[in-house]
Amino acid sequence: MNSIGKHTMHFIVDKQYTISDNDRSNQSAIVPLKIYTNADLSIKPEDITWAPKEPKSGSKINVSADIHNIGETDAYTVYPWGENHSTSFDVKFLIRSSNGTESSVTTHYVSKLPAGRTKIIHVPMVIPTNLRSIIVKVDSENEVLEMEESINNIVEKPIKLKN
Repeated sequence: MNSIGKHTMHFIVDKQYTISDNDRSNQSAIVPLKIYTNADLSIKPEDITWAPKEPKSGSKINVSADIHNIGETDAYTVYPWGENHSTSFDVKFLIRSSNGTESSVTTHYVSKLPAGRTKIIHVPMVIPTNLRSIIVKVDSENEVLEMEESINNIVEKPIKLKN
């Protein structure tokens, strides 16, 4: 069985009646089972906002990023040997200049994001002269075991500057 969703497990002991037993009523069980999806971290362009809406070069802005876990299990770091650790996954904030160069602004760490929940991260930054866009990368090191690795974990949003 490898499919996600609700299933029924039927267990039978001694189906061939090889063991002598007068009471056969306790030799089977039917158990409901639900197989959950992994965590799935997600960010979309509309999840990145800033204020003021049209900043000037050199001014300070506050950037917010809404990080979602759209999976059915909590997002936290899992190591190959199966142990859950209280380490965290990263959320990187970067900027892209008009010449295409990426520069790191800051990195935040999230220790756990429960299934179906959202974590909002606020970052103050100063706008450089040649800013073209803001980039947010979620779990850039692929520390969290996800349904879809890296498909929906990076967003780049253009920013319009006032003259």
